[in-house]
Amino acid sequence: MSELESKIQAISEDVNNVAQQAAGIVVKTESDVRTATNFLSQVKKRIKRIETLRKEFLEPFQAGVKNINNKFKLQSEPLKEIERLIKESIKTFIDEQEKIQMEKQRKEEAERKKLEEEREKQLAEGKKVEALPEKKEMVKEEKTMYRAEEGATIVKKVWKFYVEDVSKVPNEYLLIDEVKIRAAIGAGERDIKGVKIYQDNQITIR
Repeated sequence: MSELESKIQAISEDVNNVAQQAAGIVVKTESDVRTATNFLSQVKKRIKRIETLRKEFLEPFQAGVKNINNKFKLQSEPLKEIERLIKESIKTFIDEQEKIQMEKQRKEEAERKKLEEEREKQLAEGKKVEALPEKKEMVKEEKTMYRAEEGATIVKKVWKFYVEDVSKVPNEYLLIDEVKIRAAIGAGERDIKGVKIYQDNQITIR
């Protein structure tokens, strides 16, 4: 049996023994509170010993894992930055192509509107005019994949957002900063609108 297995077995036996003792702890009087306090003090000491032992066994492994992770991270980080920069360049190109297409459609729609207004004007003057060509549906061309020999670039539309005016955002989308509230209460604040501040019992064993 290895040293680790031997330690775990001894701890397991001790924990089972403590669990049996815990089943007999009943708190109904101040004397019972003192008894329970003494018992919990021993439980906490055991928890600390187990945690200390766990760290002792893990320390050599963690140091090795951390060292390996750092060495590989140093090599992969420049590549990740290269990936980020090139993907950003591809995105910029695609965004520009979309703007060009949208501008083309805008001009086509403006030209047709101008022709329609001119036709209406001629009709109002009693002139004979020819019907405008049938309006073509504007089909938005969206390229979703760029294939290459080594792989493919996928273009996917995703919804994003940024907050324009936080005062207009519905309450259900606002997040309460509980850390800040606790810090304010800890500093003595006792009146925060919309927040009930109260005292509760917290049990700590020393």
